[in-house]
Parts: sequence; C-alpha cells; structure tokens
Amino acid sequence: MEVVSLISFVAFLVLLLSTLIGLANAIHRNHLSADVFRHALHEQIKQLRLHKMLQLHQIDQHRFLQTESIRKIEHIIHNCTHCPSKHTCDHTLAHPAHTQTVDFCPNHVDLTNIKKR
Repeated sequence: MEVVSLISFVAFLVLLLSTLIGLANAIHRNHLSADVFRHALHEQIKQLRLHKMLQLHQIDQHRFLQTESIRKIEHIIHNCTHCPSKHTCDHTLAHPAHTQTVDFCPNHVDLTNIKKR
C-alpha cells in the first residue's frame, strides 16, 4: 500500500508541477502580447496630436500606456482622431508657451484627471 501511495503522490506532484509551468508560460505569453499591443498603441499615439498633448499636460506616455485601461486609451485616441478643433489644437501645440488652457480638447478633462493621479 505504501508503494501505491508513493506513486500516487509523485504522480500528483508531477501533475501539479506541469500545471504550474503551463500557468507560468501562459502568463508570460500574455505579458508579451500586452507589450506588443501597448507598443502598437504607442505608435498610434505618435501619429496623432495626442503625443504632444500628453507632453503639454506633462503626462509621461509610457506611464500613461501602462497605467490607463485599454478602454480609456482607445477612448482618448478616438476623441483625438475625431476632434472638431484640430486647427486650434495645431496652433496651441505649435505655441505651447502661450497656451493658457486647452479646454477645447475633447480629452481635456480625462488628461487633467490623469495628471492629478
């Protein structure tokens, strides 16, 4: 009976170990996928005025991409892409020293809240 118990225990340990290794591997792959996805978001932001608006609000883009939810980031990108004030935005971003407010920006409230955190 002791041999059967020992074999069962060893089999259980092997199963447990293989499950833990599989789980660690899945977590690692998920982390890599998230990095690739966030890098794609970073590239998308660089193509928009948003990267300069983040700078104007003194928000670190890397921190922004790591701490904000994907849903929030995509919402902010959407707002920037469909902004009705692109001319005003271009002028403001071209002359940031003369900028008093950016309340014309559809992301102003979100970016201000992010900066406060």
